[in-house]
Amino acid sequence: MVSRPKAFGTLKQGAIFCEIMPLKNFKILSRVLRFDDRQTRNQRRQKNKLAPIREVWDKWVDRLSYSYNPIPNVTVDEHLVGLRGLCPFQQYIPSKPARYRIKIWADCDAVSSYAWNMQNNNPEKIKGSK
Repeated sequence: MVSRPKAFGTLKQGAIFCEIMPLKNFKILSRVLRFDDRQTRNQRRQKNKLAPIREVWDKWVDRLSYSYNPIPNVTVDEHLVGLRGLCPFQQYIPSKPARYRIKIWADCDAVSSYAWNMQNNNPEKIKGSK
């Protein structure tokens, strides 16, 4: 995963985020932006541990397949995203620099590496659907 300062690098480095908004504004927005209703969060979290971002995650994953048609060769791979904070389905891997991680399975195009479909390691999602 690319760090925020690198993502907001110069255009010569290939980063385009600085054209959309300054890094300072992004940091402010990322502190206050919520995709969740706090009043119903506990009730939803009993059924689904990814409740705070489930709706956004599902919409994003659904849109991945609309945006791109992969070639016949698709690769399935796991991606371990480093995590600071609490997550009910995080994994502890002592040999990695970021010891706490979330596992994401991704179907990627073998040529472009575009993620065509994704699934996180949420036990409820693995048991029942998609």
